[in-house]
Amino acid sequence: MFIRLFIRITDHDRALKISKNVVSNIPSELVKNINFKVEPYWKFDDTSVAEIRLDTFKELDDNVKNEFLNSVSNNWMFFGLDKSECISSKTMEGGCDMNYEL
Repeated sequence: MFIRLFIRITDHDRALKISKNVVSNIPSELVKNINFKVEPYWKFDDTSVAEIRLDTFKELDDNVKNEFLNSVSNNWMFFGLDKSECISSKTMEGGCDMNYEL
């Protein structure tokens, strides 16, 4: 699983802490390996981008996926051939409530 977060924070440690909090909503017994990469976002001076690569022991079932997504935001748009990619943003149509400082 690949997760990219755009976080309106320039402090690397805070951005990493938020990233770890976001993925803490995935049951730890399902997580095989996790890697975090946080760096300044080239496009905006006040933003960091966190890239998270998460390997699981097995495919996450729909219930776990939905619980995870709902722990981050209340509104998601799905796309891709198999609808396996999704995005949520405060600026998307209909808006959303983010549960973190993203």
